[in-house]
Amino acid sequence: MAFKAVQADVSIQKHYYLNAFICGISVFSYFAMFSGMGWETVEVGMVYSGYLAAIGLVPLAKWLWFFFGLLLFVMVVYIILREFRQTLLGHKENPDKQQLFDKAALLTIVAWSLYPIVWILGPGIGAVGVSVEAILYCFLDVTSKAVFSFVVVNVSPYESAEPTYTVEKEYV
Repeated sequence: MAFKAVQADVSIQKHYYLNAFICGISVFSYFAMFSGMGWETVEVGMVYSGYLAAIGLVPLAKWLWFFFGLLLFVMVVYIILREFRQTLLGHKENPDKQQLFDKAALLTIVAWSLYPIVWILGPGIGAVGVSVEAILYCFLDVTSKAVFSFVVVNVSPYESAEPTYTVEKEYV
């Protein structure tokens, strides 16, 4: 019976981390595309090590994978804040583009910084139950994915650019 519970938990974890993997790559590749650089594979390792930490049964291995994922997370933050941003600053053609990048980067880094805290409270030390953990992850997913998309779609980086068309009005 306990083996079936562990199998169900691992299956749920697989689906959750597959979702995190796909969405994380799309957010990270957005920053890479926006700055004009190629995206790095460090984000893939960050999500995969989080998955290995979540399904780990040996506490030492679980925490080693967690800290390895945290190290990769620091690298992701560095790439977003330093590499992508510096590349974007080098172009200086549009201040709205820089402002949009800064808003999206801040939202992403703050939201992604809360995931390790929830992991520590949930699978890490077991301070919160599975239901509370799922609610916290749901809140973080909505913030880091849906709100991110809303910010990126509704704020055009080219608002200050001159329109390429002209509107002619005819008065009778």
